[in-house]
Amino acid sequence: MRKMFGLILLLSCTAFAVQKEIVIASEYPGGNLAKMIEGFTKATGIKVSFVTQGKAALVDFIPVADADLVITSVGDELELAKRAGQLRKMTAKVETDVIPTRFRDPDGYWIGYSYRVRSIFFNNTVNSEEVPTYEQLADPKWAGRLCTRTMDHKYNHAFVAWYLATHGEAETKKWLAGIKANAVKPIEGGDPRQAQKVSEGKCDISITNSYYMVELLENAKTRANAATNLSTKLPGQDANGAYALVNSIAVLKQAKHPKEANALIEFLEGYMAQRWLADVLTVYPVRSDVQPRGFLKGYGKTAFVEVPKIDQTPISKAVDCVERARVLIQEAGYEK
Repeated sequence: MRKMFGLILLLSCTAFAVQKEIVIASEYPGGNLAKMIEGFTKATGIKVSFVTQGKAALVDFIPVADADLVITSVGDELELAKRAGQLRKMTAKVETDVIPTRFRDPDGYWIGYSYRVRSIFFNNTVNSEEVPTYEQLADPKWAGRLCTRTMDHKYNHAFVAWYLATHGEAETKKWLAGIKANAVKPIEGGDPRQAQKVSEGKCDISITNSYYMVELLENAKTRANAATNLSTKLPGQDANGAYALVNSIAVLKQAKHPKEANALIEFLEGYMAQRWLADVLTVYPVRSDVQPRGFLKGYGKTAFVEVPKIDQTPISKAVDCVERARVLIQEAGYEK
C-alpha cells in the first residue's frame, strides 16, 4: 500500500512538473529573447523552450507544432493564423491602455511585444533633406543608387501589402517597378548587407530594418564605415508615420498549458521586460510608457523624434492585401 501511495505521489509530482514547462514555436531558436525569458522562469518556476519551424512556412508549421505559443517577427503571420482558426484567444491580463491598437489584435488572439521600422539608411554624402520617403524610392533620381533586398521576402511581403492597402494597386505597381529599376544589381542579400553596402559607398540609400545600425556598429569589421559614413532616417514623420514590422506572440489552439502560456505573455508585456527589450535588443517597445534610450534614443534624434510616429493602418487591413501583394511582386520580376 505504501509503495502504491509513493507511486501515486510520484506520478502527481511528474504531472505538475509537465504543467510547469511551455514550448514556443519560433522561426529563431530563442537567441537574446531566451535570455530575457530566463527572468520569467526564475520568477514563476515555469520552464520555457523553443522549437523552430525549419524551412516550413509558419502558417504550415503552426497547426502541427508541439507547442503552446508562437512568436513571429511579422505580425501579419499571426493575423493569418487567427483567420485559419489556429490560435486560442488570450486570457493574459495586459495593460492595453499603454499599448496602441496598432500592436494588438482587437479580438484578443495575438499581441505585439516589440517592433522595428522599415527605415531609410543613407550614405553621409547624401543631404539628409534629400533622403526619400517610401514613395520616392521609385523616383528615377535614385537609379543605380538604391540597395534593397528582394521584395519577394516576408518582410517585404508585409511592407508591400501595407503599401497596397494605403496607396492602391495602380500606384503599387508603379512603385515596385520603380524600385526594381533603381536597385543596384544584382538584388541580393538581407537587410544588414544592404546597410553595409551603403556604408561602403556601393550605393547611396537602402530600405532596412531600424535596428541593423547597431549590428554594423557592434561588428569590428563594419564599425568604422558605419560610424563614419552611415545615417538613418525615419520616413513618414511629417505624414502618416513610418511602417512598423511587429514582433508578435499568440497562444496556439493546441496549447497543452494555456494558463502558463498566458502568464508568459503577461511577462513580455510588463514594464520590466519591455525596458529590457528596448535596452538590450534595440527594438522599439510597444508600451508607450517605456521610453527608448541608448541607441534608440539617438536613432530617434537623427529623425527628430524620440519615439517614431507609426502609421496606424491596422495589420488586418494589410493582411487583406497580402496575397495580391505577392502576385504583384512576382509580376514585377523580383526573385526570392
